[in-house]
Amino acid sequence: MSSPATTLGPRGEPVRPAVISANRVTKSFGSTNVLTDISVDFPAGITGLLGSNGAGKTTLLSLAL
Repeated sequence: MSSPATTLGPRGEPVRPAVISANRVTKSFGSTNVLTDISVDFPAGITGLLGSNGAGKTTLLSLAL
């Protein structure tokens, strides 16, 4: 039996499949776009979001739930 092909990242590390995936998401509050054309994949495990205040971290997580 052969094993499935492993997808490798930019540094040759194995890439885990995404458990949450968002593709080209835009979120607006009124006429203000707060997230524009965001694409992201979250793999299984622990993931951290870093960014300044008002960067859209909480908004992105709210959309995922």
